[in-house]
Amino acid sequence: TSNHVAGEAWKYEIEEVWDSGELTTFSSLVTFPTVALRPGHTYRVRVQHTDDTNRSSHWSEPIEFIAGEPDVMPYKESLMITEVMYNSQAGSSLEFIELKNVGKDSLSLTDVRFTKGIDFDFPLGTILGPGKFALVVNDLAEFQKAYGEGIPVVGEWDPDDSLSNGGEQVKLSFGAGTEIHNFTYDDDFPWPESADGAGRSLVLRAPSSSPRPDHEFADNWRPSRLIGGSPGSDDELSFDSWREAFFILPELEDLSVSGNDGDPDNDGMSNFIEFFFGGHPKESGAVPVSVTLDQEDGAKYLEIAFARRVGIEVSFEIQDSRDLVDWETDRDWVMVSIVDNADGTETVRVRSESELPENERNFVRVMVIGE
Repeated sequence: TSNHVAGEAWKYEIEEVWDSGELTTFSSLVTFPTVALRPGHTYRVRVQHTDDTNRSSHWSEPIEFIAGEPDVMPYKESLMITEVMYNSQAGSSLEFIELKNVGKDSLSLTDVRFTKGIDFDFPLGTILGPGKFALVVNDLAEFQKAYGEGIPVVGEWDPDDSLSNGGEQVKLSFGAGTEIHNFTYDDDFPWPESADGAGRSLVLRAPSSSPRPDHEFADNWRPSRLIGGSPGSDDELSFDSWREAFFILPELEDLSVSGNDGDPDNDGMSNFIEFFFGGHPKESGAVPVSVTLDQEDGAKYLEIAFARRVGIEVSFEIQDSRDLVDWETDRDWVMVSIVDNADGTETVRVRSESELPENERNFVRVMVIGE
């Protein structure tokens, strides 16, 4: 060190990572806070006693141990990051991150922390019940002005932090850094581009599904159904909720009219198809699907574009046929773009990866897969 005197013995100092402070009651068991110890690291611990006359003993011989890995599987399976508002139209003050307990048991968040993207330690004693939400926000006062005071906010993150508008890593950890969820969002496709300043947030698709969605993959995220997002509540629009918006009670009770397969406007599209494509069940219209040929270096590729309602957990697949009888899904398709139409729908564009054979009749369709 800079103040070492030549000829004197070196002094080695070990920086303490945790100190229990004075304990007034003896116990042979001491529990270390999880944030103090990193799994796989080696630590030494010593103890000193003080008698009734306030005389202190020598420090004990050190006990050496290696910190083990905590069991974070209950958190990986149940504690989902369900919504991220990283570029609000109103600025960084309305940024937020939402978590939801999708499991059946309550979770203690005492040792849970955000360690990348933002810095935030959940308050001591925080319990998140099954199906409940917890939000961490940039600016609580501004957040409550915009969204009201009934939303379960557990705190504000470090005032020097903000979520990057260009995308960044977000890590939810247990203790001193054991990963629960770790992903990097982006503001470019294939991540939802309408979450980048257009008013929508990132929403995790089907967070309760089995297996649980991997936060790392862009396909598992969609734009929020509502401008401003839906902090503290589910964002998904279910088919039943959609039905209730279009049909009166007698019609709702008659599934031949309002059920999945009903077609009250007789336009050839069932209610469930109208639900997926963003149509109106009582106003007939054309199927919102277009097929074009994309030519590249003399080769021809099929490109399909269609409107899809935002905020629904309904999937699709592209099928093709040569005779309109046998339909196959052998052809590989790649997502080209998803564009927000600002009317509750988005235009999805996909392209075949394989070249279209010459002089061969081919039919394609979009198969909507129910909930």
